[in-house]
Amino acid sequence: MKITLQLSCYNGGRYLPYLFASLECQTMYDWHLHVLDNASDEENSRLIREAVAASSISLSLDRVERNIGFANAHNRLFTMRPVHTDYVLLLNDDAILEPNFIKQLVAYLDTHPSCASVSGQILRWDFSRCKKTNKGKTDIVDSLGLAVGLHGFVRDVGAGQRLTKTYISSSPTPIFGPSGCLPVYRISAVLASSPDGALFDTAYGSYKEDVELAYRLRAAGFTSMLVPDAIAYHRRTFRTNEVNRSEQQYAYPSFRNHLWMDIVHLPIGSLVTNRCLVIPAELAKIVYWIAKRPSFIVRLFQDTFTHWADLIRLRKHAKYLRTHRGTFTAPYPKPNADVNIIIVSHNELSIKTLQSLQTAREHFSGISTVVVVDNASIDYRANELIATVIPDAWVLLRNGDYGYGRSMNMGADWIDAKAYFILNPDTILDDPEILNQLWAYLNTHPDVGLVGPKLLGFDGVLQDTCRRFPSWYQPFIQRTSLRQTAFGKRYIQYFLMKDADRSRDLDADWIQGSAMFIRGNLWKSLHGFDDRYWLYFEDIDLCRRVWQSGNRVVCTVNTQLRHAHGHQSAKIKNTLINILKTKETRSHLMSWQKYLRKWKFISHPRSH
Repeated sequence: MKITLQLSCYNGGRYLPYLFASLECQTMYDWHLHVLDNASDEENSRLIREAVAASSISLSLDRVERNIGFANAHNRLFTMRPVHTDYVLLLNDDAILEPNFIKQLVAYLDTHPSCASVSGQILRWDFSRCKKTNKGKTDIVDSLGLAVGLHGFVRDVGAGQRLTKTYISSSPTPIFGPSGCLPVYRISAVLASSPDGALFDTAYGSYKEDVELAYRLRAAGFTSMLVPDAIAYHRRTFRTNEVNRSEQQYAYPSFRNHLWMDIVHLPIGSLVTNRCLVIPAELAKIVYWIAKRPSFIVRLFQDTFTHWADLIRLRKHAKYLRTHRGTFTAPYPKPNADVNIIIVSHNELSIKTLQSLQTAREHFSGISTVVVVDNASIDYRANELIATVIPDAWVLLRNGDYGYGRSMNMGADWIDAKAYFILNPDTILDDPEILNQLWAYLNTHPDVGLVGPKLLGFDGVLQDTCRRFPSWYQPFIQRTSLRQTAFGKRYIQYFLMKDADRSRDLDADWIQGSAMFIRGNLWKSLHGFDDRYWLYFEDIDLCRRVWQSGNRVVCTVNTQLRHAHGHQSAKIKNTLINILKTKETRSHLMSWQKYLRKWKFISHPRSH
């Protein structure tokens, strides 16, 4: 997929039919839209659902019950993009696009690899006249990109002026960066400049996050362009009387975030050259707010003191980008490896896992890389923990738990490899030759697409990780007293392949995602895990697609590792209480119904 579209919608349900209608008219179709209902009220949630149901475009809808702000919302949506997508377009619910808008911006990025972000001509949309012949389209400029002055203040070029009175070239023009309204970003450039793999710095909430990203991309040596042939229209609701926001809601975060950007992104030398008016301008703002609202200054010092360590860390990252400016070519130069080992962690990563993994890498005859995707662990700082054992590992720090499959896809997308080793953080690789063994197995068995080692518990007992595809009633038997009936016991024996000969390599319908070794080209052709599964069933779904592609799934007996296998979704025996109290159980049931919907209750023909 060439480009992903993402939309965070907060109480903008009435605009969506118009936005979706403009998307249906686009002359480029290679995209998918992810919509996030960002805790809209009941009426707007209803309107959003109705607009989604009535639309014929390719889209998916998610919802959060608490508003998480613009930056957090788009970071969440950014993780939902399919593997190997090139670009991302950030939509506004109160906008409409001309038919060639997406095609023009993508075409420019395709032919200019050093360009990281583009914007079209964004004009004002008079929603009150949307029923008229011109659909409320005006010639008043909303934004022609961002510009920064000597004082460091950022403005939307041409905002509020008529297009006829604004000089604009007919050819693409350099800009500081695109406005947060309808920008398109090159994903590889965003990842190259990001300290944690996210799109925006979430500390900025809903103000200046687009400017901060523009600073980062420029520091890394990328360019941003205005493509005038791409035209869209924007309501710009916060500038109307319809939305009355207090100073507490927008003035303070705007003031604070602007100061934080100066701390992070402005070198000392620039304060006497191209940003020579920054210090006088910031002092003037501080004096103004001391006189008008002293509480702002108190909050500013409190917030800055609280986030000081992070600001210094980000300043060092910005300096690193400037020091290596121009070396971050686009597409992003992913490291190449024979085997890329991916671990997704959320408070489970063991130092013994890392030590055993590093030992296996030292014995591996090929090139191996390690990517750890840490989903907001609070028991440790993953980057510091991993650096002590595997200094060359890539650590992607996430600000939330975005699920197993989606995070695995991100880790795999980070490296181009001939094979991917999907590994749980609670495993220990006792055999230092395990990478050589699994690598050799794929090389000597061309019809095998995915192979899994034998898994033993820490008590030495063999774990039942090779299984048959589940019937639609499998969770009923597994999670209720039906498992104690004669039928239930027979089914569990059948499901766990207890009748199979475990003394030899075994073709299995599916193997658990605790340890999977899969060909790189196969993983890419299947687009990795289906990230609609937050947790559970993503490994079953992947194995099913591996068999469909004409490749075998094999459990091999000649390699083994130890696995804790915590059974997080089955810690409470009472089924109802377990569902109410255990997030993993609810996720298991939700993934089960998603699996049934996807595969239409039909057993895979391999099952027997």
